[in-house]
Amino acid sequence: ETLQGENTTPQEMQAKKNANYETKKHNLRLELQHNAAYTDQTFVALQEEGATEAFDLNLDLTKISGTCSGIYTLAGEENIQLAGNVLPLEDNTIIPVGVQVAKAGEYTFAMPDGTDGIVVELIDYETNTRTNMLLDEYTVNLGKGTFENRFALHVKPSKVTTSLEDVNTNTTGVKKYLIDGVLYMQK
Repeated sequence: ETLQGENTTPQEMQAKKNANYETKKHNLRLELQHNAAYTDQTFVALQEEGATEAFDLNLDLTKISGTCSGIYTLAGEENIQLAGNVLPLEDNTIIPVGVQVAKAGEYTFAMPDGTDGIVVELIDYETNTRTNMLLDEYTVNLGKGTFENRFALHVKPSKVTTSLEDVNTNTTGVKKYLIDGVLYMQK
């Protein structure tokens, strides 16, 4: 069989095909904000190849905890605290989120960079609340302590469209999102 006029073996054709293949990857930044004066963050990368749900020495970055409040994701059965977590890109992914609270008060979870074209929900298991992080932030009162079984991110396979040319709303400053066939509008 030939490829662009050259004589090639099936293995060479596969190698050329793989060389042109672009790996899908999504990058997410989750922030924890307290009193508008303090912010901590954790990062999640979802990619098609090379990552596992366990701690990956060459990919993941452990979180160094201090005396301040902080946010991190958890990896593996050991619940290793991560500042940067690289995970496989799958249809539905639940990512445990840990929070260390140094001072009781109101805390806000936010994704200021958006959700990189996928649907991401923050789950609060204690209040049984799910927040679509593309459309909203989540604010909760937390007491001093560590919360490693309360919060999680649920990454869904849904596609998000953030530009709709055929929708005429005659509104300024309104963001439009199409998620699983439902149109959401946000100021």
